[in-house]
Amino acid sequence: MDPLTLLILTAVAQIVIDVVVQLLHLAFARLAEWFVSRQAQVAGNPNRMAVTVAESLRSGDFAVVQGIFDQYTGNFVGQPRRVRAGSADPQVSWLHSGNRVAVWT
Repeated sequence: MDPLTLLILTAVAQIVIDVVVQLLHLAFARLAEWFVSRQAQVAGNPNRMAVTVAESLRSGDFAVVQGIFDQYTGNFVGQPRRVRAGSADPQVSWLHSGNRVAVWT
Protein backbone atom coordinates (compact mmCIF):
# COMPACT_ATOMS: atom_id res chain seq x y z
CA MET A 1 0.00 0.00 0.00
CA ASP A 2 1.40 3.39 -0.94
CA PRO A 3 2.20 5.88 1.87
CA LEU A 4 -0.52 8.38 0.92
CA THR A 5 -3.24 5.73 0.99
CA LEU A 6 -1.98 4.47 4.35
CA LEU A 7 -1.96 8.01 5.74
CA ILE A 8 -5.55 8.64 4.60
CA LEU A 9 -6.80 5.30 5.94
CA THR A 10 -5.14 6.01 9.28
CA ALA A 11 -6.83 9.41 9.44
CA VAL A 12 -10.21 7.83 8.67
CA ALA A 13 -9.69 5.31 11.47
CA GLN A 14 -8.93 8.10 13.96
CA ILE A 15 -11.94 10.34 13.34
CA VAL A 16 -15.42 10.16 14.69
CA ILE A 17 -17.75 10.77 11.82
CA ASP A 18 -20.92 12.35 13.15
CA VAL A 19 -22.61 12.98 9.82
CA VAL A 20 -24.03 9.85 8.25
CA VAL A 21 -26.11 10.11 5.11
CA GLN A 22 -28.23 7.10 4.19
CA LEU A 23 -29.13 6.72 0.53
CA LEU A 24 -30.66 3.99 -1.57
CA HIS A 25 -28.18 4.66 -4.38
CA LEU A 26 -24.86 6.50 -4.20
CA ALA A 27 -24.65 8.81 -7.19
CA PHE A 28 -21.44 10.33 -8.52
CA ALA A 29 -23.18 13.70 -8.87
CA ARG A 30 -24.11 13.78 -5.19
CA LEU A 31 -20.49 13.22 -4.15
CA ALA A 32 -19.24 15.78 -6.67
CA GLU A 33 -21.71 18.43 -5.42
CA TRP A 34 -20.43 18.00 -1.86
CA PHE A 35 -16.83 18.56 -3.02
CA VAL A 36 -17.78 21.56 -5.18
CA SER A 37 -19.38 23.22 -2.15
CA ARG A 38 -16.06 22.79 -0.30
CA GLN A 39 -13.65 23.72 -3.10
CA ALA A 40 -12.45 26.79 -1.16
CA GLN A 41 -10.89 24.39 1.39
CA VAL A 42 -8.70 22.89 -1.35
CA ALA A 43 -8.02 25.92 -3.58
CA GLY A 44 -4.53 27.32 -3.30
CA ASN A 45 -3.24 24.63 -0.94
CA PRO A 46 -1.30 21.90 -2.74
CA ASN A 47 -1.31 19.72 0.41
CA ARG A 48 -5.09 19.39 0.43
CA MET A 49 -7.07 16.97 -1.70
CA ALA A 50 -10.65 15.79 -2.02
CA VAL A 51 -10.85 12.07 -1.25
CA THR A 52 -13.34 9.28 -0.80
CA VAL A 53 -12.58 6.06 1.08
CA ALA A 54 -14.79 3.11 0.12
CA GLU A 55 -15.99 0.46 2.54
CA SER A 56 -17.95 -2.69 1.86
CA LEU A 57 -20.34 -3.47 4.67
CA ARG A 58 -21.43 -6.89 5.91
CA SER A 59 -25.00 -6.01 5.03
CA GLY A 60 -23.95 -5.78 1.38
CA ASP A 61 -24.31 -2.00 1.43
CA PHE A 62 -21.62 0.33 0.16
CA ALA A 63 -20.25 3.16 2.32
CA VAL A 64 -17.91 6.03 1.52
CA VAL A 65 -16.09 8.40 3.84
CA GLN A 66 -15.84 11.71 2.01
CA GLY A 67 -13.64 14.62 3.02
CA ILE A 68 -10.87 17.09 2.38
CA PHE A 69 -7.55 15.55 3.42
CA ASP A 70 -4.44 17.56 4.28
CA GLN A 71 -1.28 15.58 3.41
CA TYR A 72 0.90 17.87 5.53
CA THR A 73 -1.02 17.40 8.80
CA GLY A 74 -2.27 13.88 8.07
CA ASN A 75 -5.80 14.91 9.08
CA PHE A 76 -9.08 15.81 7.50
CA VAL A 77 -9.97 19.48 7.20
CA GLY A 78 -13.31 20.14 8.85
CA GLN A 79 -15.69 17.25 9.33
CA PRO A 80 -15.75 14.45 6.76
CA ARG A 81 -19.01 12.65 6.20
CA ARG A 82 -19.94 9.01 5.83
CA VAL A 83 -22.38 8.14 3.08
CA ARG A 84 -24.04 4.73 3.13
CA ALA A 85 -26.03 3.35 0.23
CA GLY A 86 -27.50 0.10 -1.01
CA SER A 87 -25.65 0.49 -4.30
CA ALA A 88 -23.34 2.83 -6.17
CA ASP A 89 -23.50 4.08 -9.72
CA PRO A 90 -20.88 2.88 -12.23
CA GLN A 91 -18.74 6.02 -11.97
CA VAL A 92 -18.37 5.67 -8.19
CA SER A 93 -17.64 1.96 -8.52
CA TRP A 94 -15.06 2.65 -11.23
CA LEU A 95 -13.28 5.27 -9.08
CA HIS A 96 -12.83 2.68 -6.35
CA SER A 97 -12.12 -0.38 -8.49
CA GLY A 98 -9.07 -1.90 -6.86
CA ASN A 99 -8.54 1.06 -4.54
CA ARG A 100 -10.19 1.96 -1.25
CA VAL A 101 -9.05 5.57 -1.63
CA ALA A 102 -9.95 7.77 -4.60
CA VAL A 103 -8.58 11.29 -5.08
CA TRP A 104 -11.02 13.66 -6.77
CA THR A 105 -9.47 16.31 -9.00
